[in-house]
Amino acid sequence: MIDVGDVPDKCRQVVVVTAGDQDSTTGQLTYYERVKPGDDNGWKKVGGPMKCALGEGGVGVADDNTGKTPEGPFPLGLSLGHYLPDHFIHLKMNYKFAGNTDWWDESVKYWTFLLENEDGLKPADTTYNQWIVSKAKPVRDPKYVAMYGRDLPDREVESLAPKDQAKSHPDDNSDYNLAVFVDHNPTRTPGKGCAIFLHCRKDLDDPTEGCVAIHEPQLKTIMEWLDLAKTPYMSVIVDDDDGS
Repeated sequence: MIDVGDVPDKCRQVVVVTAGDQDSTTGQLTYYERVKPGDDNGWKKVGGPMKCALGEGGVGVADDNTGKTPEGPFPLGLSLGHYLPDHFIHLKMNYKFAGNTDWWDESVKYWTFLLENEDGLKPADTTYNQWIVSKAKPVRDPKYVAMYGRDLPDREVESLAPKDQAKSHPDDNSDYNLAVFVDHNPTRTPGKGCAIFLHCRKDLDDPTEGCVAIHEPQLKTIMEWLDLAKTPYMSVIVDDDDGS
């Protein structure tokens, strides 16, 4: 039986990432599909194995700032990139073009502070680990600046735009030319990690900050294969020789 990790019965597509041990910064990626939900013997290989880059901290519990690729099965959600949809043969996942007004909220210190000090504020009320659309780089809310002053940490956001924003076409070496969001922190709780993607990268010996990276043509093929109706997952597995 093929080991795809502990994915739910409803999952019919899975991208399996296998690391040799928890310190690995590279691994192997293979993807599978099954026709019948819950059929553990029904998985058929669609593509791979192929080399992938992993987090600089290896594989494990992917808290903020650990640099670890999260271990376990996680839903694949929104896909994004620097190409218009007609770049693809066919897309069966939600896809968004990422441009100069698009950001990802990584403000762990900012939101942790507010959650600890604002009665009634919940993680679901924040934009932590979410896409933000803003012409200017998002900054601290003036309302909270007036209340807390210098005690309020700065916002931390990552631009999803091409590295050279003057270009009207994708860069040769941008992680977000193509990417798929890995929803490893569904409650969006600050401190439990954010901005984990399956994205593209030229140099697969260059570790990520926790994401999984493969070459762009291979990711394009996977993105054209993924189907939201089949509840796709990524499953990150550590293949210890000692079986632990």
